[in-house]
Parts: sequence; C-alpha cells; structure tokens
Amino acid sequence: MKSIAFAALLAVAAIIAPVSAAPELGREELRKFVTDTAPAVITLEVVIDMKITYGGQSQERERKFDAIATVIDEKGLAVSALSRLDPSAMYAQMMGEGDSFSARIKSLKYILPDNTEIPAAVVLRESELDLVFVKPIETPAEKMTYVDFSNSTEPALMDPVFVVARSGLISRRSTLGMSGEIQSFVKLPRRYYIPSAELVSGGAGTPIFSKLDGGLVGLTAIYTFPGGSDAMDSGDEPNMYIILPAEQIHELADDAAAATPEKIAAEEPAEATPAEGEATPAETPASQ
Repeated sequence: MKSIAFAALLAVAAIIAPVSAAPELGREELRKFVTDTAPAVITLEVVIDMKITYGGQSQERERKFDAIATVIDEKGLAVSALSRLDPSAMYAQMMGEGDSFSARIKSLKYILPDNTEIPAAVVLRESELDLVFVKPIETPAEKMTYVDFSNSTEPALMDPVFVVARSGLISRRSTLGMSGEIQSFVKLPRRYYIPSAELVSGGAGTPIFSKLDGGLVGLTAIYTFPGGSDAMDSGDEPNMYIILPAEQIHELADDAAAATPEKIAAEEPAEATPAEGEATPAETPASQ
C-alpha cells in the first residue's frame, strides 16, 4: 500500500514539476530590459477644447494634459489609449438622454525622455478597442526606439508580466517599471487580458511584457461597459483597465502608418454618441 501511494506521489510530482520550473527573467535582466525599452514609451502633451452639456446646462473650456504612448516603428508611429486623448466615446457610454460631450484636439506633440518636442497628429482611431494611433507631422531625422508589435507572446493565467511606463511631470516624466500578473482572460466579443492593479499604475497606453521570455503581451487600455449609464445603475463598474493583445494592435498598424499628417491635422469636434466601434482615419492636417 505504501509503495502504491509513493508511486502515485511521484506521478503527481512529475506532472507538476515541468509547470513550476519555467524560469523568470532575473532582476538585472529586467532592469536592462526596462532601461533599453524606456525610450519607446513617450509622453504626449495634449491640448483639447471641450464642450459639455449636462442637465440642460452647457460649458466650454480648454484642457491641457499628458498621456502616454508607445512608439511602434522607427519613423515614430505610436499607439495610445483613445480615452486618454479624447474621452468622448467613454463619456457617450455613460451619459443620459439629452446630455453630450464633444472634444477637439487643438495641439498634440511628443515629449521624448530628453525633453525633445515633436509636433504630431492623430492618424487613426479605433473606439471599440480604445486605441488611437499618432505620428510626427514630419518624419524625425533620427530613427526612433520602438516596440515591435509583430513579435508577441500569449500569456497563461497567473503568468508573471511587467510594464514599462513613464511618470507624470511632477516626477520629471521618469521611467517606471512594475511587475504584476495576468489575473484573468476574456474571450468574447474580443479577447483581452485582465491585469493586476500594479500594472496599470502607469495608466493606459503602456506596453506589457512577459517575465518568462521578455515577449510582448500587449498594451494597456480602458474597456467601457457596453451598458453605459445602466452599468452604474446595476452596481457594475462603468469601465476597467485591460491589456489588449499585441496582435490586435499590429493588425491596425499598416493602416495607421499609411496615413499622412496632411490627411489628419486639426480634427472637428465629435459629439459623444455611442461609438460604432469602427476604425476611422482622421481627415484634415493638425492645427499648429
């Protein structure tokens, strides 16, 4: 009886051992990875005009703020969370009948880690995925450091991952690195991952990598509950942070790269109405 129990124990150990033996990147490897990748995670300085109508009253004002974007090719094409640059679609999901929110991007520029400023413009929006692609109005003289979204990895539940991000102006837009894990998966209507809280400390628009092999997992974004204002009435959270798989972003990159600043400069205000979820290129060149 003892020999049977011992044999069974060995069999279980043989099954478990390969799963738990996967090595993680060491601390020094992680530090080097974050340091080398950090130039591809940039600050966007955004100025928007907003018009809000709520409860029968309207107000207009200008707002200036920072957002984070990840450069995805050597010419400076970058991707960020649409809800960070233009929250119209997110507000549309939460507003009641008769309320509206419109926003127009007046000014957009990259601020690189060395404080170099590069005027930029929106080239493609994908509201369903909370993505916006931007690019320099003029191609930079030097090739930019970028994250290759064609080279991705698919994590498993509870896999260790890490984020490369950038802090705000108050801490001099310093490089941020934070470890976490994949807490869950959602497969429908689109596949995405749910990250642990540490990973979203740098906000949306940041790249997530696997600690097992350094492969790119995806980009942080914000998912807005389709029920809109009804979600809040039901007690559900109206939105949450997610990780979009890298391949979903890569599928849109060619269309974004083909758009030119001449097609997309200053954008007309768009009333916040429930989004169609369709990728739409901007149509006019950005205002100075």
